[in-house]
Amino acid sequence: MQLSNILIEVDRRTKPNLPDWMDLLTTPKVNIPLQENPSQYKLSDIELWQHDEQKSGGSIMSGGERIYRHLKNSELLTRALDLHDGVEIQKKGAEALRMLCGRHGSLFLWRSVGRDKKMKRYVPYLHTNEETVEIGWRPLHIIQSQIDYSGLFRPIAK
Repeated sequence: MQLSNILIEVDRRTKPNLPDWMDLLTTPKVNIPLQENPSQYKLSDIELWQHDEQKSGGSIMSGGERIYRHLKNSELLTRALDLHDGVEIQKKGAEALRMLCGRHGSLFLWRSVGRDKKMKRYVPYLHTNEETVEIGWRPLHIIQSQIDYSGLFRPIAK
């Protein structure tokens, strides 16, 4: 199996299922050209992005807040994956996610940040558990490490 052979098909017209404790998704309204938020793509079209502090092998205190702010301010959030993408990637299985992120890596879906009833913000992410892929929700105030990746669509050549 190769990343370039794994096709992801996403129906973005539906509302993703959220955990019972999740109040709502707070994804900022950003103008996204259709080609940057495709309904069909290959796993090889995903770019793994990390904050500079993650790349140096370190962890980032309050990492989620800092990463989310950076993605918004740099307009990288317009290329970020969302929960729709996560659900479809999950269906491809643990081997596909490991090929993309490495054996222990997690893939964060920053276009679907949500909040609970206490207004605490969370980001969904994919991680492997033995032979399955699970969707977890991490509070933004938690540390981000060198094995946490932000999933982005590759920029479109103009």
